[in-house]
Amino acid sequence: MRPKKWCIYAVFLHLSAHAGQMNVNGPFDLNGNGLDEVLLFTENQLRFVEIQSNGSHAVLWEATPENYAIKDAIIYDLASDGIAELIILADFLPGERSDGNKWLHLYTWTDSIFVPQTISIDNGEVLHPNNCDVDQQSGILSIAVGSPFRAAVLLQAVKQEKNLMANIVNIELPDILHNGFGQVFSSFMNLAGEQHLAVFSPENEILKVVLFRADEVPVVVVENLLPLNGARNLIGSAIQKTDLDDDQREELQLPFANGKVLTLAFVDSVLVLTESKFSGQNIFVLPDNASEESINSVISSRAESGLYDLFDPKKPDSLIVIVPDDTLRLGDTLNYRAAMDTATGFYSFHWLSQPADSAYFDPTTGNITWIPRREDLGEHEFRFYAEKRLKEQLISDVDDLGDRHRILPVLEEAEQTYVVIVIDTVKPPVIYIPPPYKPYIVSVYTPSKTEGNERFIFDGVPSFDVNINELDIPNNPSTFHIISANLGSIKKDKRVDFSYSLNTDSIAKITLTIDHDLAENVIHASVEPPVDTDTLFLNPTDWRSELHHYPTYRFNGFPESLRLGETENGISLFDRDNERKPKKYAHISISTPLADNRHRLSINMTEIELWTIKVNITIDSTGNKKASTTIIFSGEFDPQNITAEMYTAENMAKRAMELQYKILEFMGVDSTAVAETPVVEEKKTFFQRLFSRKTEVATPAAAPEVEAPVTESVPTDTVTTEVPPVTEPEN
Repeated sequence: MRPKKWCIYAVFLHLSAHAGQMNVNGPFDLNGNGLDEVLLFTENQLRFVEIQSNGSHAVLWEATPENYAIKDAIIYDLASDGIAELIILADFLPGERSDGNKWLHLYTWTDSIFVPQTISIDNGEVLHPNNCDVDQQSGILSIAVGSPFRAAVLLQAVKQEKNLMANIVNIELPDILHNGFGQVFSSFMNLAGEQHLAVFSPENEILKVVLFRADEVPVVVVENLLPLNGARNLIGSAIQKTDLDDDQREELQLPFANGKVLTLAFVDSVLVLTESKFSGQNIFVLPDNASEESINSVISSRAESGLYDLFDPKKPDSLIVIVPDDTLRLGDTLNYRAAMDTATGFYSFHWLSQPADSAYFDPTTGNITWIPRREDLGEHEFRFYAEKRLKEQLISDVDDLGDRHRILPVLEEAEQTYVVIVIDTVKPPVIYIPPPYKPYIVSVYTPSKTEGNERFIFDGVPSFDVNINELDIPNNPSTFHIISANLGSIKKDKRVDFSYSLNTDSIAKITLTIDHDLAENVIHASVEPPVDTDTLFLNPTDWRSELHHYPTYRFNGFPESLRLGETENGISLFDRDNERKPKKYAHISISTPLADNRHRLSINMTEIELWTIKVNITIDSTGNKKASTTIIFSGEFDPQNITAEMYTAENMAKRAMELQYKILEFMGVDSTAVAETPVVEEKKTFFQRLFSRKTEVATPAAAPEVEAPVTESVPTDTVTTEVPPVTEPEN
């Protein structure tokens, strides 16, 4: 009978392991708090640590054995019960070996620590374990042991009430491996959906390899002798499986102590051994005294290089996946309310597509219940039709015999889809959360340039948004220049800048500079050449305490008559108190995201001609932001009024519309005509409906703010759901 779960062992003569090396396994997130955890072990110590947000390590659990050496360690759900186990291979030191000592130690993850778990193994005289491997698709383990003879062993794990029982069966190796003196290693290879086991032993300059097909009776597929080309001392605990060319045929990355890495692959029915692209990168093991920074760097380098490509066998959904209506880990139970229960209005239910095995609908509760198994890893769609009884209605009509009266139910019917992703307990998916939308917006509205002088050059690093629009205002055609950058997407310790310019050297120009230190909330504005020479400080908090969220303003070169005053929706910093009304106008505004609000500084002025907009944004290592805007123009710096306003998310859209009309009014528009269009309900795709429902209940991070101004552009690629879209599954 074919065992439901089995492990394969390759047996080798005992040789000492490589001292002074640290193995790094992970990352994991067993406690589900969103922070990565890694398993670090040397021969004499094992630590399970959590990487904090600042990169430091917090030890969650550790072990320092006294009577055995740690040969290998992995974390895996061996019992298939949704709970991770830590498996440690122990090689007992001379004089410490006894009949009661086991070469396999098992611990269960419970309450954020590993607790010893009993496993009974009928291992006879099997001694000296070496490397350990797991096949993610089938749950099979591959472990190398070394005495009393060189052989391979199958192990079947059976869960009982209080412990695990492991039965083993010996497999005879062919002569190429049965006779020899080198260590023997083993690892699984999934070749086009079929399980294979590679058993190999380096001896002098040769690697002896046998490839088995892992069937009911393991069958030798091919055996070969391959040159090592100078590679010395294979590190069995660091062997990794990859599928770098994405052909559904795994290869093995074999790291050696001298820094070389060789790739063992099965190509055109032949075993081949070539130098790996990872050779010399030092991303497999570290010195046993490696720093926290070095460990973090190795984990990042492995992910970037594709070394973790096969951690979840259901690639490509394993690396970045969509989180639809629900996410289940192995061991979780789905209880989804699909319809009313029989006591409150259930009328009918039927499936529209084949549900997952063992999933069922209970009409007494209205729930769909399902407990996924390991073979259910991946995405599952539940499509069904349900009718709800709203009330009963008397229907009267006439048939051939006369009056007829019936009580019939008034029904509400719906076709529904509920999508669930089942993930492994050991390795959760990497979920992309878009950065918050915190736009820094520069807006300059000026009379349009004469034909031939309107070509500007934009120079910047993504992501920025540029929007240039012309308004054909009678007697005063105008151009809106709007440039924005999302500060929420700019990483720490980074400086970015962009410019928007039209090159003219012969015209006298005026430079307006506005610097905003967001950490201190101080704005420094200057004009060169200056209108007045005084430096003026305006602090709204000193004027009125309730204005504490406004910045402190420092002005150089501005009119000396700057004063704080009131406006309908903010404060006034300058207001020219005269009746002179210029014929043409310009408008400059800078919008800055603060902690809970947005600040807008607006300058309404007489006509200018725009030549350059430059923005420089600096974010230091602690996340403090500084934004500097330089606007170069010709004409006269003659402000009519300067105002500042604060916005919240609740009043943003309303204030944007009001501001649009105020700007248009200042630009010489007496009234605007708005064409009304009927509201048509937008048809949404299947996944758009999923995103809508997911967004309504999402709580992990604050949703990005969405501004809806007419006069200020909002990037069209702003993400408003928690995760990126993926291809819609077939119904």
